[in-house]
Amino acid sequence: MQSIAREGKRLRTAYLDVRVVVTPRRESRIGFVVPKHGHSAVRRNRLKRMRRKLARRTILSCRRAPPAEAGSSMDIVMRTLPAAYTASFGALRAEFESLSARLLRLSDGSSSKTNAEDVSGSSSSH
Repeated sequence: MQSIAREGKRLRTAYLDVRVVVTPRRESRIGFVVPKHGHSAVRRNRLKRMRRKLARRTILSCRRAPPAEAGSSMDIVMRTLPAAYTASFGALRAEFESLSARLLRLSDGSSSKTNAEDVSGSSSSH
């Protein structure tokens, strides 16, 4: 999780700081970081549960829709920003849906880049 947080591509939203790394695995993984930001354990846990639910419904369901190919999965670390504690469920859901679309574009870009490298590598060897 620390290497993803250091080396991953950074995506920022109003409520989240996200780091992403495309991996060769067949399944995507998500890690959550929810700092206290002066809030109680009850509020932190409620926010964690809400984020897990939204991630399953938006990001992971989108990643599982077609059978995942090797190299199309992602390791994702999501760090909660202080504003997330006051956000409504609807606002968080909209943000997760937007983030899911951004991650899909990122994944498509890296898989097409990998395919282009494969094609250029095979043509140069002939």
